[in-house]
Amino acid sequence: MERPSFFIDFEASGIAPDSYPIEVAVVSSDTFFSSLIKPARYWMHWSFDAQDMHGLSLDQLRHEGWEQRPRPYCEDFPMGMTDDDDTVYCDVQMSLAQGRELLQLVGALRESKAHSTLGRVFERMQDELSASIDIVENPPTRGPWGRRTT
Repeated sequence: MERPSFFIDFEASGIAPDSYPIEVAVVSSDTFFSSLIKPARYWMHWSFDAQDMHGLSLDQLRHEGWEQRPRPYCEDFPMGMTDDDDTVYCDVQMSLAQGRELLQLVGALRESKAHSTLGRVFERMQDELSASIDIVENPPTRGPWGRRTT
C-alpha cells in the first residue's frame, strides 16, 4: 500500500528573524486542511509587504486565527502515518558558517563510506545544504523572495 504524499505550507508575518507563522495548510491527493494562526501577544514583527502578498491583516489573524497549539485541531487529520512508520523528516536552521561546516562534515562522512547505509542520506543532506547556502550567498533578485531595489 502506497502512503499518500502530504505537503505542508506555512505563510509568515514577514521574512525576518522575528517573523512568525500566520497560516498553515496541509494538502494531499484526497484531503485538505487550512487555518489561520492567532499571533501570540509577544510576537511583534509584522510586514505590510507580507500582508499584501497573503491578503491577511493582523486584525483578521487576531479575530479568526486559532491559538498556537494546533494539535487539538489536527489530531483527527489523517496523515497516512502508522505506528510502525519509520520515516524521519528534519528541518534545521543554522548560521551560514555552521551550514558550511556541516556541509564539509557530511561530505567527509559520505566519502569515508564508514556508514554505508547512510550514503543516500548524506547525498541528500549535501544537496539540501548546498542549495540553502547558495540561496543565502546569492539571493534571488526576482519573484517574492527578491530584495527590493526601490
